[in-house]
Amino acid sequence: LNQNTGDLTISGGNYTSSTNSVISNYGDVSITGGTITSTGSNTVNILGGTFEISGGNISTTSSGAHAAIKNSASLTITDGTLSSANGSAVWNVSGGTAEISGGASSASNSKVISNYGIMELKTGLSISTTQLVVANQNTGDLTISGGNLSSTSNVISNYGDVSITGGTITS
Repeated sequence: LNQNTGDLTISGGNYTSSTNSVISNYGDVSITGGTITSTGSNTVNILGGTFEISGGNISTTSSGAHAAIKNSASLTITDGTLSSANGSAVWNVSGGTAEISGGASSASNSKVISNYGIMELKTGLSISTTQLVVANQNTGDLTISGGNLSSTSNVISNYGDVSITGGTITS
């Protein structure tokens, strides 16, 4: 879906791919509902435009290290459920900008968030896991201004820049 620069709005339904991303986005996308699943790739691949999630379920059950969302552009998450079996729920690559202020994110066998770009975690976000919550990589610029992050493992692994001005972090 949305291989060009057009606008796409998803408010319901079920979308599944067994080999490719369900959405490869160059335009503006808004997701307010629905279930989007990939069993063989990153479920959503944000290549350009803006991507806003305020509801719905996005997941990958791939046996490889694939993310529910791979972001190279602009991502805003205010609600919804993101999950990955073996990769990150959110993979924000270098050049990507992400703001997460709500929703539920999880990763069964990997870090929940992998950040190489610019990311802000804000009030409203709550992640509780047995895995690493955020891996902030060498090019990552992470700001935590709110939210609740907890893990029975490490909460943050940092090789980049981190600024914490609010929120609750528990390990």
